[in-house]
Amino acid sequence: MSFCGLNKKKCPALLPPSAMPSALDALYEYYLNKVRPVEEITSFNKITTPGFTKSELTGKPTILFLGPYSTGKTTMINYIINNVYKGSKIGPEPTTENFTVLTYGDEEKIIDSNTIICMQDYQFRQVESFGQQFLNKFQQVEVPSEILKSVNIIDTPGIYENTDEEGTGVGYQYNKVLRYFCQRVEMIVVLFDVNRLGSCVPKIMKLLEPFKEKIKVILNKSDTISPDSLLKVRENLLWQLAKVINSYDIVNLYYGSYWNYDYDETFMTTIIKKDQKEFEKDINEFAKHFKNTRIGQIQKRARKIRFYYHLHSLFLKKHFRIKHKKDWAKKVTAAEFKNIAKILVDTQITTECNIPPVEEWTSGVKKLNDLKSWKTVDKILDSQLEEFINKDLNSIILCANQEKAPEWNLMLNRPRIRKHQYDSIEKKNNVEHKKDPLQVDLKNKNITKEVTPPIPPLNNNMGIPNDGAAKIKLSTDGISIPKNILPEKTSTTSTKSRSKKTKNEFKSPMDTQLDTPNKTTGTSKKNINSVATQPLTQPL
Repeated sequence: MSFCGLNKKKCPALLPPSAMPSALDALYEYYLNKVRPVEEITSFNKITTPGFTKSELTGKPTILFLGPYSTGKTTMINYIINNVYKGSKIGPEPTTENFTVLTYGDEEKIIDSNTIICMQDYQFRQVESFGQQFLNKFQQVEVPSEILKSVNIIDTPGIYENTDEEGTGVGYQYNKVLRYFCQRVEMIVVLFDVNRLGSCVPKIMKLLEPFKEKIKVILNKSDTISPDSLLKVRENLLWQLAKVINSYDIVNLYYGSYWNYDYDETFMTTIIKKDQKEFEKDINEFAKHFKNTRIGQIQKRARKIRFYYHLHSLFLKKHFRIKHKKDWAKKVTAAEFKNIAKILVDTQITTECNIPPVEEWTSGVKKLNDLKSWKTVDKILDSQLEEFINKDLNSIILCANQEKAPEWNLMLNRPRIRKHQYDSIEKKNNVEHKKDPLQVDLKNKNITKEVTPPIPPLNNNMGIPNDGAAKIKLSTDGISIPKNILPEKTSTTSTKSRSKKTKNEFKSPMDTQLDTPNKTTGTSKKNINSVATQPLTQPL
């Protein structure tokens, strides 16, 4: 790809942002012509993350979910989309092993990574640069959910505590992949389980520190512990976050319990519901401001590129005689970075608060094979980049604010059901499935059909003979019994005589056999008593 900044000193005149189809289209055109040339010169896309494509800048807004394993990320996503996406797994052990991009589709289906990267206009096509090992763990799932018409959602594998600094223990550079997605999304939702925060909180927040304005932290499963324990967990988490984030700004922290069960009522229940309503409001507002978030991300990238441009220029002037990698790699140190950065602050090229992390530069430069693309600062390219940062982006923001923002109404506080009620309903459904298939079929199809019920017991009070079983109609409205078999209202005496008659009339042969020994036994007892009372007439 040829760039105007590389072939010509000055890029062609661009249309004003207001004359372009949309603010995001204008953002891409200005980025391509004024930022990308310097990005290529400084090898910035190799040191940090790849450059932006048009589909990344003009595509749908995206929400990224991440956190330790088994904190409820997948469950919360299913709750938000009001569906269970295909291929999702939930359990106490690590279950999600893929980076899954959820998008809208009329039918549920999974698209593998090899098919995705063949789409030229795919929003996250640059994941191809992370290698085949990552592509084996990347997929897209289409779900017929209303919210996915306006937003993408990314589900991620859980972060392990024992991975190295680059996260290579999973077969690919996990942290580098995560940084790529964090830079491309507009909201990052970090979930922690209140039952186990773990020791990976500092690791996660250090990785996300450059994107802290996008972060929403949720203490998930807040209704599963006592209120006192919940407050202690919150204080512990804030204390750990304060050690990592070097800022007076506190990240947005919410209590939550994102599943279909209702909470057990405590005085914390009101706070949990209030926080969930606040989070629901943030997501609905996020649709209105995602363009400004995307523009701000490009502005941060452009400032960092300009800093690297001057940093590399001074590095080349200072070590211009060094040609071999084994020699210049020794000069790429944190001390050298800080010395040059101090010069750039003094010359007002940058400010102290905009200096990027030194580890990012030292580790990234040492991975380069050569420094042939590095050049000293060209005044025209530098002025174009400065104009883009200070002037052009303001015009693009004005256009974005004038455009109609997409809207959706996400309802997170929808009616829920208590867990014990849900379990009882499930149990009842299981019992119904075990019943007579004919009755279940009649209930489902709303059909009335005559069936012969089983013979009633012998001691019934209805007086129905066994050989003349009545026909009872079964319908979805209940059981209707004919009037001719209903018992008539009679006096107590007639009822007793009838039941006695009925009892004698319907004796089975078995009952007759059982009564015979009883009579014999009674006669024997009578004879024995009479013999015992007679006097002895004969001597013994």
